[in-house]
Amino acid sequence: MDKHDQLTFRTSGLYVFATSFLNSSYLTVCKSLTSLGYMGLKSVGLLICCLLFLCISSRYQSAKAIDLNYEKQSYPNLLGTWKAIRKDAIFWHRDTINHQNSASVLIISKQSEAMLEAELHWQHVEGKGPDHNGQFDTLGGKEQLIGLIGWDLASIHFAQHPNSGVLQGQILNNEALELTRVEAGPFAVVERYIFIRQASSTGAPTPRSQ
Repeated sequence: MDKHDQLTFRTSGLYVFATSFLNSSYLTVCKSLTSLGYMGLKSVGLLICCLLFLCISSRYQSAKAIDLNYEKQSYPNLLGTWKAIRKDAIFWHRDTINHQNSASVLIISKQSEAMLEAELHWQHVEGKGPDHNGQFDTLGGKEQLIGLIGWDLASIHFAQHPNSGVLQGQILNNEALELTRVEAGPFAVVERYIFIRQASSTGAPTPRSQ
């Protein structure tokens, strides 16, 4: 017997074995199902249907509960004056500032659940270097903001108007906010802040003298 005949014989032998095994397994399953009888099969079918119904119902109830939770959100009260105790900023012309030569105060004046209205006031020390436009010293100003508290009750997002800046970050606790302001375009700037809630309005921010 040459190698080709041997391979053919071995292959056919494996085929016969596999076919016999599958046939015997199929017959065993058929006999088991027959032994259950019609009522047994009907009971199994009803059980499967009940399990599927319970699974779908639980998923629907869970989704419904999540929606209801969103409607009943208890938003943190952010009204008041927040002073930046830490601050770093870099401008497009590579000038930098920090909380030692530039002070910032966030005043959140209106809140309706998640909706916020605020102003970001800032004040620089004199002679700190070129400001936003890279040409002149600007000692102070303010940005108008509208904002939202996130669904997670921990994130916070503001948009400047009419400028294109975005101020966003997270509520660390009832007394502290961590925020980053990004303004893109020809006069780009990126700033980061740690704001602490003030007991009362502190008025215009005052930077430390250098």
